[in-house]
Amino acid sequence: MHKKIIQKLNRLFSFDDQVFLACSGGADSVFLLEMLHLAGFKNVTVLHFNHNLRGDLSDGDEDFVAELSSHCGFGFVSEKWQKPSKSEEDCRKARFDFFDRNRSNKPLLLAHHADDDVETCFFNFLRGTGLRGLSGISEIDLRRQFYRPLLDVSKAEILEYMESNQLMYRDDASNFESEYARNYLRNEIFPLIEKKFPYFKGSVKRQKSIYQDVEDFLAIEAGCFIDGGNEFSRSDFARLHKALQRAVVRGIFDVNLDAKNVDDLIDFIGNGVSNKKMIIKNRQILIFGDNFFFSKL
Repeated sequence: MHKKIIQKLNRLFSFDDQVFLACSGGADSVFLLEMLHLAGFKNVTVLHFNHNLRGDLSDGDEDFVAELSSHCGFGFVSEKWQKPSKSEEDCRKARFDFFDRNRSNKPLLLAHHADDDVETCFFNFLRGTGLRGLSGISEIDLRRQFYRPLLDVSKAEILEYMESNQLMYRDDASNFESEYARNYLRNEIFPLIEKKFPYFKGSVKRQKSIYQDVEDFLAIEAGCFIDGGNEFSRSDFARLHKALQRAVVRGIFDVNLDAKNVDDLIDFIGNGVSNKKMIIKNRQILIFGDNFFFSKL
């Protein structure tokens, strides 16, 4: 299994490419760090965000990743969150803000694996995010320069490799606290589903592939309508199939929107009064006569 990961890394990057790795100290990101080391990559910088939610344990995670990075000959950059929040969304935003500030849009490797992908598809289904959400996690996001080479590897395979090779990693006890939405799915819901439907993760993965194909097709068609502009005809938009309207709205906004956001925007474009605007997630749409205009705030 690990040889396939190394081969994938060698296909994605040259040995002298500058790449960054997000590493928490957990089994998944330490496994990916080990794969980069075994593959012979030298120009690697490890990024560690200390969420500062577990006191000395969080500091211990940071020290562990720093020492591991040094042992592999990799660079290391860390930051300690000064105003920690237990909100999942706040944690994610603070973490990725740190990543983006330190990598100058160079490739960022993330250790999401197959189980994370299933969780994301399922979580997005519950949130009603539409086809884009049901398509799960992208292995490569060229716009943001995100790379996830472990999406075909299960958590069980990662843990088996770590145990077989006696590799140390840090356990975060908060991963077992089901008050967090994703943890609740992972710890409480999925074990119940797997008892009745033992192959459900494989089924989700197959469905993901179908959703991705449809999403890709709609994105291409939506791109033809958008064509890089920020001024659009309301009457032309009204003639589009509803599925394509949804894809156009998502393509224009280029941020995560749930189903209600999308439906509200479609309704506003169709029925909004001239000189009125709608603002969602630092983006706005302005109605003026038969046209609507898009801009970022």
